[in-house]
Amino acid sequence: MTRLLVISDSHGKVDRIYDLIRKHRDEFDVLFHLGDKSYDMLSFLEDGFPLILVKGNMETVYPEMNMVVDWERITEYDGVKLLATHGHRYSVHSTLVFLKKHALHLGVNLVLFGHTHEQTCFEEEGITYFNPGALQDGHYGMLTLNSGKVTETKLLFLPDRW
Repeated sequence: MTRLLVISDSHGKVDRIYDLIRKHRDEFDVLFHLGDKSYDMLSFLEDGFPLILVKGNMETVYPEMNMVVDWERITEYDGVKLLATHGHRYSVHSTLVFLKKHALHLGVNLVLFGHTHEQTCFEEEGITYFNPGALQDGHYGMLTLNSGKVTETKLLFLPDRW
């Protein structure tokens, strides 16, 4: 079983990241940042924290980050093959058609994406699509993967003071 904590669009709100990690410290195995200020995670990356980062359309060039952050990542946990992307390169603000085609082409079971700042979670053609919303607004998500399946999805909200 692998538990994922998924954030996107932090836009410099590093304090929210710290709050989120403190709140869920023992409830996740890997943290995904789906872009738009993924360099907010730099201190966590330097500490060897279990992170998967992707670039968003608002990323500033940081030489130390360019070595470790790509536009998308394909990885697998507990038999679930997943694609992590910000989503802007697939026009997710206007349609999910291009993202869905890419996911089918890659043969993934799970797509994590951001960019729209809107939380969404649905399954189509055996693929789970999950957008945690914008962390700058307090939105994030958690998923549980087990034996080749997405067994739990949660779209969550972290108020300014929890």
